[in-house]
Amino acid sequence: MVVAVMIDVGPEENAFLAPLFTHLPQKEGEGTCLQTEGLADVLLGDRGGFYRYDGSLTTPDCSEHVQWILMERPILASAEQIGRFISVFPDNARHVQPTGGRTITFYPGGPAHL
Repeated sequence: MVVAVMIDVGPEENAFLAPLFTHLPQKEGEGTCLQTEGLADVLLGDRGGFYRYDGSLTTPDCSEHVQWILMERPILASAEQIGRFISVFPDNARHVQPTGGRTITFYPGGPAHL
């Protein structure tokens, strides 16, 4: 299962994401442990409803039969934060794929219904 929250450009740095974006790895295989207290509240708290569908991973090996939960409303981050992410992970997703007969269901009630 993948729980996804889109990120849009906002007017200022996202304070919650700042430590994560500051410690992005510089190459594949590197990692850092960060405090995640409050992460669910920030990512899922006020995101409206969500979309649910059967899809696949967006990076190789692109495994299928992955349940996706996509939050309706994005979070905001500064253009600089997003730029840093893109500089480390320039190709972290593949192009949008046809629905191929998949059902995409919208749940207006928010994450409490996950």
